[in-house]
This record gives sequence, structure tokens and C-alpha cells, in this order.
Amino acid sequence: MFNKIYSYMNESKPKIGLVHATLAILGSFVLAYLTMMVYSKFMIGDYAIKIMPSVIFSSILIPLYGIWLLLSKKLLLVILKIVVILLPCIILLKVF
Repeated sequence: MFNKIYSYMNESKPKIGLVHATLAILGSFVLAYLTMMVYSKFMIGDYAIKIMPSVIFSSILIPLYGIWLLLSKKLLLVILKIVVILLPCIILLKVF
């Protein structure tokens, strides 16, 4: 057990930061996409009216979600934030 703790403490920090950043980037794309899918699902109108706000707002939401995820101190908090937003989006898409 102490060997695992010792190896974690001596692990290179760029490796941890790379995993954190990669997860934040992928998570921001997934969250923005699902958020806009839920938004489009509840809009009324033809396809062009539904899709245009999604195209515009998804490019705004991706950096916002990315910054919000990168400001997390630990990798577990990044995963928790992604799951907290991801689950309601999936439930709303399946129910309606």
C-alpha cells in the first residue's frame, strides 16, 4: 500500500495534468453537444429554427465547460462534474 502511495507521489505531474486536460476537453465537447441536443429537443419549429441556436451556442459552451472543468482541483471532481451534467441530459433525451 505504501508503495502505491509513494509511486503516486513521485509520478510526474505533467502526466497527471495531461490526463486532466484530456478529460476536460473531451468532457466539454460531450457536455456541450448533449446540452444543445436537449435544447433543440424542446424548441418548437422547423429544423432550421431548431439547429441554428445549437450551432451558435455549442461553440460558446465548449470553452465555458472546458474552463469550468479545468478549474477542478482533482481528477475525481472533473469526472463528477461531467456525470452530474451528463445524467440529466441523457434522462431528458430518453424521456421526451
